Amino acid sequence: MKVFRWIVIVVFVLVTGLYTALHYVNRARVDHTIPVIRYTAPVIEVPVNASREELLGDVTAYDEKDGDLTEKIIVEKISNFVEKGLSNITYAVVDRDNHTVKATRRVRYVDYHSPRFTFAQAMRFDAGSSFNVLNLLGAVDMIDGDISGRIKLTGSDLNVSVPGIYQMQAQVTNSKGDISYLRFNVTITPSQRNLPAITLSDYLIYLSPEQARVFQPEELVEAVTLNNLPVEDYALSVESYLRPETPGTYPIYYQVTDQAGRTGSSELVVIVEE
Repeated sequence: MKVFRWIVIVVFVLVTGLYTALHYVNRARVDHTIPVIRYTAPVIEVPVNASREELLGDVTAYDEKDGDLTEKIIVEKISNFVEKGLSNITYAVVDRDNHTVKATRRVRYVDYHSPRFTFAQAMRFDAGSSFNVLNLLGAVDMIDGDISGRIKLTGSDLNVSVPGIYQMQAQVTNSKGDISYLRFNVTITPSQRNLPAITLSDYLIYLSPEQARVFQPEELVEAVTLNNLPVEDYALSVESYLRPETPGTYPIYYQVTDQAGRTGSSELVVIVEE
């Protein structure tokens, strides 16, 4: 009995010692080094359509065991805007022992501008006619492309039966959380049937102050028609309230008169940006 007890004790001691030895051997073999990600600038400035190379241009990664890991760095995430055109960008890299390291800095999109609205036609309609303003509004974003489906209309007392000028507001948000607003007028007029119609190349445009100073609204007139037939001889007048040096939204009114004295009108909205 005593012999058996001693055998058990000896076996226990040997197993414990072996386990302890293996534990320390394995610990010695395990890589306890982790990669280090470095970059030269706390904020990088790139265009909206920046390539992977541009986003990673000055970023390097090094691990004491694996060496240079720069080629394994990925862009893990780019956040919503922390302010207009500025996001957090997160890089990540993994070494051969599956140690994952991340680093975050700021990325500024130097050519970014907020989503812009478009009009499919002038916001002028005959009293009593049927139309849907939302279907005539569009929105384009530098990051998301066409975001017309995200437009929301608010605050309207529009009465399609009563001629007058009604104010509406539209807003749209892109995937980065940037919201654009637009206040615009919807004009309800007496019937414009059998009157000349003016077709413009655009009905809502965005201009910088420099562009606004040299803008010629007459150049946007593409055609004048009467009952879908071209009118060749007409007198065109343009009434502009554009102030190039002051950011804001401005109407420009077009009016044409044909040889028979019939008069038609249209409208352009110009947004002067900062």
